[in-house]
Amino acid sequence: MDPFQVLPQLCLARLSPIGVSSWSLHSHFIGHLAPTTIFISSPLIPLAKGRTDEYPEDMNEMEREREALEAYTALIAQAGNVRRLFEDAALPLPDRLSRFIGENQGSTNGSSKEPRIRVSPPTSPPRPPNAKDDWIAVPICDLTSTTLLLGILRENGGPMPSKERLKKLKEYQPDTNLGSSLNVGHRLEGELITKTPEGWRITDPAQAPVFYKGNAWGPLGIFQPPERTAVRRMLIVHLLKATGAPLQATPILKLLQESQLWKSPVNKDLLKLDLMALKEEGKIRGTGRPKKWIAITE
Repeated sequence: MDPFQVLPQLCLARLSPIGVSSWSLHSHFIGHLAPTTIFISSPLIPLAKGRTDEYPEDMNEMEREREALEAYTALIAQAGNVRRLFEDAALPLPDRLSRFIGENQGSTNGSSKEPRIRVSPPTSPPRPPNAKDDWIAVPICDLTSTTLLLGILRENGGPMPSKERLKKLKEYQPDTNLGSSLNVGHRLEGELITKTPEGWRITDPAQAPVFYKGNAWGPLGIFQPPERTAVRRMLIVHLLKATGAPLQATPILKLLQESQLWKSPVNKDLLKLDLMALKEEGKIRGTGRPKKWIAITE
């Protein structure tokens, strides 16, 4: 027997999970080498005594274990890639994927793996005395022609001649389009506006905002979509400033959906538009990949 064919076989064995083992060999080299004791110290364990077929069987087992570990590693990497795709699309992770990568909110002991983000509401402007808890404030300068006109009519309290209406419109919004207010009157006549010889008056004051110290106050439903959008975007900037850390779109969406700061449905499509608009306005910026958003402090 060629000793150089025997030595490699002696060095191949299962990995020992407990550390170093030592063993000796005497008789394999009788007739080939002088009697010698060979000591091997390594994280290996010897072949089973009397087994001559252990080498191919062990190698097959090791190969299967290696392939299994490689497949598992590839699966973890692929799960990470899928997670990033969902986050880039501002989509919540599917439950099965969330459980697989260990990001489900619950745990076996009922506690949350990640601390929930708590955000205090932004500082409120002065509220009118009769303001309800669910009222929001929109700066009067940001109101649409419809909401502005209805607010002016509510503030007046009775029929309002055209000259007074135009004067108030200019007072609140110097750049307002007077033709737009006439169009609003024609569109809402018989619904929210009643026209009389003495002037226009509002039919249902509850459908118009209350003007108070530069802001229009009222429940969310009385405001037009552009006004609700402006408030939602203000809250997004507030959330980013309050957390003090970059946030991806998905956590921002979750905060808006779960918090009591915004009481209207919001989805990933609306949020995408909000983030892009705020970026163009210079109020937030994106960083990293997957993209996270940071509020720009003045």
